[in-house]
Amino acid sequence: MRVVERFRNTALADPDRWRSAWPAPSALLEALGVGPGDALAIVQCGAGHLPLPAAAQLAPATVYAVDPDGAVADELEAAALDRGVENLVSVAASASVFAALLPAPVDAVLVAGALSAVDAPTAFGEQAARALRPGGRLLVVDWRPEGGDDGGPPAGRRTDPAEVRAALAPAALEQVRTVDVSPAHYGLVFERAHDRRRVS
Repeated sequence: MRVVERFRNTALADPDRWRSAWPAPSALLEALGVGPGDALAIVQCGAGHLPLPAAAQLAPATVYAVDPDGAVADELEAAALDRGVENLVSVAASASVFAALLPAPVDAVLVAGALSAVDAPTAFGEQAARALRPGGRLLVVDWRPEGGDDGGPPAGRRTDPAEVRAALAPAALEQVRTVDVSPAHYGLVFERAHDRRRVS
């Protein structure tokens, strides 16, 4: 497998520094309420810090690793094969069209530290809403906007939670929970508005 020189879709050129600045994938998923049996789509997934561990944790459910870079998809497929991970499916697609390429609805869609790299956040929200099964959740994790020496990108590359809510509101996604993922990261949990009306 070709080694990835940098983590795509981040402002950080050092993958080891990027990994160390994030919570462990298992802790991240647990904090967000994603557990074994939950089908998950990780959008703008980059080179694989989350998809491979997520697939191992959520098996036998499928984890879809979605990234617009076809080389990333190939690398993840090779890594999954090398590690004997059978429930990871790579999808080479942009965040604004990925839903049609998923063969089945998922329990959760996750974008972690990469929303600033999405060209059309509202279109992404619409795709996420289409990809979710009834009662499914969109999970957005990003660096806290105040920044500091937390190993993350500079302030101009961070997305404020209010910006996230504003971008996703036209897609009829409503925030239902805030998660303190780590001292450096916040998490936002969204549900589809029509799902919430159905159960209220």
